[in-house]
Amino acid sequence: MPEQVLLKVGGMHCKSCARLIELEMKDKDGVLAASADDAAGEASIEYDPAKIDLEALRQGVRDAGYDVL
Repeated sequence: MPEQVLLKVGGMHCKSCARLIELEMKDKDGVLAASADDAAGEASIEYDPAKIDLEALRQGVRDAGYDVL
């Protein structure tokens, strides 16, 4: 059963930043949907916990060049 997480993201200042995070997350096996909001500084990710865990999602944000707060 899919789960959803809302991550607070540091360093995301514009729509391009948000798009980079979305693209990084959507490349991960087990991520079903991802959207990032630069104004709120948040990324919402729907994922399959049987395929990917929360720490891997956090690492994906860091891999895109941003901090998870």
